[in-house]
Amino acid sequence: MFSLLRNRFGIPGVISVIALVFAMAGGALAAKKYVITSTSQIKPSVLKSLQGQAGAPGATGAAGSAGAAGAKGDAGNNGAPGKAGEDGADGVSGEPWVVGTAPTGALMKGTWAFQGGVAAAENEEFFTAISTTVPIAPGPFGQVIVAEGGQGPCPNGSAANPQPAVIEAGEPNEGEPSPGVMCLFFGEKENIKPLGGDFKLNSSGGGLVLRIRSAAAGAFKAYGSWAMIAP
Repeated sequence: MFSLLRNRFGIPGVISVIALVFAMAGGALAAKKYVITSTSQIKPSVLKSLQGQAGAPGATGAAGSAGAAGAKGDAGNNGAPGKAGEDGADGVSGEPWVVGTAPTGALMKGTWAFQGGVAAAENEEFFTAISTTVPIAPGPFGQVIVAEGGQGPCPNGSAANPQPAVIEAGEPNEGEPSPGVMCLFFGEKENIKPLGGDFKLNSSGGGLVLRIRSAAAGAFKAYGSWAMIAP
């Protein structure tokens, strides 16, 4: 074989082929001896110099599709029943009363007026209504008192501050309210005789009609207020 190579390539060619074979064999031996399989085989200072700088952050990815709905949770337990609240206090009776009659014992007040007229002579009669506005219990008033002198069952009050009748002194329960008795107070009167309980239609359950007589010929007028305890 050597003679074949010598005849084909000559002595220099043979030497070159042999040198190439040894070079390749040496490289293979070197590569097998220094194959790096772990970073621990590299010197730390060399490994640090081999590290590159961090790249720029990548673009934000598209939002993912919504996940499937979760399973329905179990029903919660019923809470313990609350403690019952205490009963509230009774409310105060409202006034005025729009429906029905005024409650027995309720204080009622109002005003009245006679617009006036001209009498041709003494004792000429005129009438004016006094309404309780809210109906009272059916039946006649127990009494209607014109409180001019502060005597009898209407000793208190005035036209500006009317007060109801009270039980007269010497009677059982004197000084206590007297239901069903209306006290009339004059704010002004002119050319009018003392009335003295001269009333008409005082059993309507909603007021009365007051009869007025002239004291003499000429103009006369009157106005005032009233108060009573509902019977």
